[in-house]
Amino acid sequence: MLWERCFDKEFGVLKNHPQYYKFLPIDKLLQHGESSYYQIVMGLFFVGNSEVINSRIIGLLNTYLSKEVFEEIIIFIWNTFPNKNIKLQVFNILLDRENNNESDLLLVNKSGYPNFSFKVDDYHAEFSLAIYYLTKRDFSKAEHSLFRLLLSGHATIEVFNAIATIASYKFLFEDARRINRFAFHFLGQESISWRKGRLFSTNIINSVYTKDIKGALIDLIVSFNLNINNVELCSNLNILSKREIGLLDIKKAALLSLTKSEIKIGYSKSNSFYRASILEYLEDYDGAIKIIEELLVQDIKNPKFILFLAKLYISNGDFEKAKIVLEFLLAHKRKKHFYVEALKNSIIMNDYKWAIELLENAESQKITVPDIYYRKIYLGQGKIKDSYLSFRNMKINKTLSHIFKDKYIQTLNVVKANESLFVIACFGPGDEIRFASLYSKLIENFSLSNIAITCDPRLYGLLQRSYNKINFIPVARIRDYKLLNSFENYNQLPSSDLNSILDNVGWNTSLKYQKVMLVTDFLGDILLDRDSFNGRAYLYPDLTRKEYWQQRILDISKGKKVVGISWRSSVVTKVRNEHYLTIEMLKPLLALDDYIFINLQYDDCVTELQWADKHFPNKIVNFEDLDQFNDLENVAALMSCLDFIISPATTVAELAGALGVSTFLLSNSSELHWRKKNQDIDIWYNSLVHIEGDQVGDKNSLVNNLMLSIGRFVR
Repeated sequence: MLWERCFDKEFGVLKNHPQYYKFLPIDKLLQHGESSYYQIVMGLFFVGNSEVINSRIIGLLNTYLSKEVFEEIIIFIWNTFPNKNIKLQVFNILLDRENNNESDLLLVNKSGYPNFSFKVDDYHAEFSLAIYYLTKRDFSKAEHSLFRLLLSGHATIEVFNAIATIASYKFLFEDARRINRFAFHFLGQESISWRKGRLFSTNIINSVYTKDIKGALIDLIVSFNLNINNVELCSNLNILSKREIGLLDIKKAALLSLTKSEIKIGYSKSNSFYRASILEYLEDYDGAIKIIEELLVQDIKNPKFILFLAKLYISNGDFEKAKIVLEFLLAHKRKKHFYVEALKNSIIMNDYKWAIELLENAESQKITVPDIYYRKIYLGQGKIKDSYLSFRNMKINKTLSHIFKDKYIQTLNVVKANESLFVIACFGPGDEIRFASLYSKLIENFSLSNIAITCDPRLYGLLQRSYNKINFIPVARIRDYKLLNSFENYNQLPSSDLNSILDNVGWNTSLKYQKVMLVTDFLGDILLDRDSFNGRAYLYPDLTRKEYWQQRILDISKGKKVVGISWRSSVVTKVRNEHYLTIEMLKPLLALDDYIFINLQYDDCVTELQWADKHFPNKIVNFEDLDQFNDLENVAALMSCLDFIISPATTVAELAGALGVSTFLLSNSSELHWRKKNQDIDIWYNSLVHIEGDQVGDKNSLVNNLMLSIGRFVR
C-alpha cells in the first residue's frame, strides 16, 4: 500500500512532505468509535497538511467524520480566520456538497472554487501562547492556538503532545493516547530520542487508565528503547498487571533485555552502565559500585556516571562517600537534579548545615529546587513557621489559583467574618489526621462560623464526632486513576489532575463557597513556633464499637498485655523503606512472654504474618473480619482498647496519637528529630514517644532501644 511509504526514511518528516498525507488510510485513522476529540484533531491535521483546500478535502472529512465533528471543524475554520474570501469559499463548498450525492464527495472538484490556505506567521509565538494558556488551565484558549497551528500546517510533535495533554485533562485518555501514537509514528523523526520517550511516558499512563495493558507494555518498550531512564515508568504498570495478568517484574525484564542487546553491539561503556543498573535494581550495590568506579577511571568527568555513583553510595549507606562525590560534581557542574540528590543525602545524614549551604548555593544560581526540601530543612532547623509557609509554593497551589482565581486564598487573615470558607484536605490520611488537630483553632482563633472542610470518607465519622461545629464533606481523594473502572465520580472536575484533592462532590460543593483554600495553606497562620502545638488528643472513638472490641480483646488476652503492632507503610519504595522495618527485624519483640500482639498493618501482609506464625505461633492476632484499610472507625475503636501501640510514622501512629493511645513511634530518620520534646515526647501528640537507634539509620539498635523502652514502660 502507498501509505506505508510514509515510514520510509527517505521521506523524512511528514510536515516537510505534505503531499504524502494522501497515502494515509484516512478512513481507518478517522473512524475510531466515540473518540470525537481525536477525530477533530485528525481532521484539522489533514486540512493543514494538504497542498490546497478544496471541495475534495472537505468532502473527505464530510464522508469519514460524524456530522457533529465535521461541523465543529468547519465552525472553527469559519471563526478563526477572518478573511472574507475564505469564509465565502467554505460556505460555497458546503453548499456544493449539499447538492451532491455521497459518492461524488470522493471526486476532486477540478473546476471548483479557488484554492485557499491558512497561515500562522510565528509558530513559536503561537505555541508559547498555547502553553501559557495550558498552564493557566484555560483549555479553550490553548486549544484555539494549537488548532490554528494544526490548520496552518505546523503539525509538530510538541503541538500534538500539548493537545494530548489537554485531552487527558478532560478525561479523554483514549483520545490522548491515539493522538500521541499518531504523532510518534508519523512525526517522530523530527524529535530527539528523549522527547519521543517523554511522549510515550505520558501514553503509558493513558493506556493504564484505559486498562489497556498490552498498549501500555508496547509504549513502555518503545519509550525504554528511546531513553534508558524511562525504565522508571515500569511502576505505572505494576498495579494494573498484577490485577489483570499477575505480577510481572517488568523493570528487571526491560533492563535484562537491553543489556543483552548491548552485548551484541559490544559498546562497552553503555553495556557496563546497564549492568550496573541491573545490579542496583537487584540491590547488589557493591557490585554496581565496582562497575561504575571502573567506568570513571576511563571517564572521570562523566556527570551521568558520577551522579549514579553517588546514588549507589546512598543506597549502600555510604553517606560520607556520597557527599564527597556530590560536592565534586557540584563544583564542576550545577544542575537541578544534582542539588536534589545532594539535599536528599544531607537530610539522611542529619547534616542540615550542608543542606542550608546547598539551598543558598542553588538560589544564587537561580536554580529552583522542589518545595519539599525547604520544608524538611526548615523543620530540621526548628524554623516552624517558615517550613509550613513553604506549603504555599506547591504545584497544586498554582493550579488552584488558575481554576478558582480570586476565590482561592492562602491565608486566613483575608477571610471576613461573614464569608464562607471551603477548606480542601490533601495528602494521605496520616497527614490529614495530623493537620486535623488544628481545626479547633479555625473557630477559636479566627472566628470562622461558616466553614466546610473536605475529609477522607474513612475519617468522616471520627472528625464529625470530634468537631461538631464544622461541616465535613467526604471526598474520595485518589493518587491516580489506575484502579478505577470508571471516572464517573471525577469526570466533572475542571481538570483531571485534581483527583488528588477533589472528586465531583467536593468540586460542586466548593462552588457554593466564597473562599477556597488548601488545608496546608493555613498551617503557616497557626504554626508559628514550638509553642503552637498543644499535643492533646482530639479524636473520640464510637463507644458502641469500643465496647465490642473490648470484649474481643478480653477473650484473647488471658491476662497478657495486648499491643498493637505495625512495621511499615502500605506505600513501599526504596526511599520510604529508610523509615520502616521488616517483620524479621522484630524477632526480639515477638519473643517476649506475657504479650499478645494485634496486627495493625493495613495492606497485604499475608506472607509476613505467615513467617511470624511459623516462628512465633499465635503471637500475632490478625482480625480477618476487620478491613483495616477502609474501616477506620472500627480500627480507632480497636486501638483505644490496647495497652499500647508500636508503629513507625504511618497512619497507624497518627491515628493512635490523635486518640491519645500510648504509642512507641519508631523513628529512623532525622526528618522526625524536630518533633521531639522533652523525654522524647512527640510535639504533635503527648501520647507518642520517639524511639531511635544509636545513630540515624541503625535499625538493629532501634529495635534494641525499643525493647528497653517497653521494659521501662511496663514497670
